Amino acid sequence: MEAVLLLRAGGVLATGLGLACLYVAAKDRGGSRARVAAGWGLLALATLCWAASSSAERGIALGLIWAMLLVLAGLAVTALSTPRKAAARRSPRRAIQGAGDKTSAGALASRVISALLLGPIAGLSALAVSTAAFALADRAGAEHTINLVAAMFLFPLAWAAIAALVAMEPRLWRRAAWTFAAGLAPLGAVFAIA
Repeated sequence: MEAVLLLRAGGVLATGLGLACLYVAAKDRGGSRARVAAGWGLLALATLCWAASSSAERGIALGLIWAMLLVLAGLAVTALSTPRKAAARRSPRRAIQGAGDKTSAGALASRVISALLLGPIAGLSALAVSTAAFALADRAGAEHTINLVAAMFLFPLAWAAIAALVAMEPRLWRRAAWTFAAGLAPLGAVFAIA
């Protein structure tokens, strides 16, 4: 019982540290590859801790729930603290000038396009990834039901990975290029072997 508690505590700690590393790397627009690698490495370690804490399926599901709770807590803290910090740093004159910038048509269009890229378009790219994985595994002779379940689990993971990686890209045209490439490349692989 103590080993299970230690593994779960290690899973929570590794999840929190991994998410913190990825958050700091995403905030740093220059991008630190070491932080990104450390973040994903810690999340992989957390997954192993959760899988070893009980049956693999149950442990990984608990780990994903903890990761979602930590992300929600981090988003809530950021959302509640950011406006006050930004308002405290801005002079009244800069605040008035900044208000005009945020309502410009170009800034609004950029935000809408970014939201579409990270939401439905990244979702379609993830669907292409999971469909291609299903088709390739089916062609290789994998058992159909297991293959289908694996593709269903791959879809949200691919969507999250594509959205997270694309969100770290500072330029809008690069975000679009990466999002579309993530969807077109696996479909191209499927059509090439068909």
